[in-house]
Amino acid sequence: SQFATDVLQQFTKINQLSPVKLTDTPEDVQQMITNVIGQGYQVNIWKLPKTFTPDINHQKSVWGIHGTSALSVPSIIENGLQDHLSLIKENNRFFNETGQALGNGVYFARLSQYEKAFNYRSSNSNTSYAFISKLHYDHDLHVKSYNVDTFSSAYLNSDLVVGDRVGSYDRDELVIKDYHQAEPQYMLEIKN
Repeated sequence: SQFATDVLQQFTKINQLSPVKLTDTPEDVQQMITNVIGQGYQVNIWKLPKTFTPDINHQKSVWGIHGTSALSVPSIIENGLQDHLSLIKENNRFFNETGQALGNGVYFARLSQYEKAFNYRSSNSNTSYAFISKLHYDHDLHVKSYNVDTFSSAYLNSDLVVGDRVGSYDRDELVIKDYHQAEPQYMLEIKN
């Protein structure tokens, strides 16, 4: 959309959002993007500037992909990926409310299940946006349904909730409870 193009031009100038070649991305990311291109999509890749300091003092990490609408792109570039409650508290003008089936947090798909991220484009657009992030955590909780007891000790002691095959189209959901656990590294613009 023209809005998204204008936003990208603005943030390219302001935040030194720089295009990168596929070969300059980590192997896991390269594989995912190669699969997307193989399905006939055009993909533009940008390296994100460090606009905030993520909490990377965790023992484990996993790649995740977060799809979003063009409207949310400026906020994510400027502030990182934020959870539902943080966005409400800040009265974020780019905030679109989404579900919280596995509790409050920021929702991702596995890189191998990238198609889920394409579901967030505007109805009149053939362009999707997605952010590829390293998700840092110590304790994960695997659940088999959206019926999650958010007051259980297992839930409260985890910092990554993994909904195994519960998401859209029988795909996994990865949920970090604190947006500081996400380290956004790349933005994709995907056109079909």
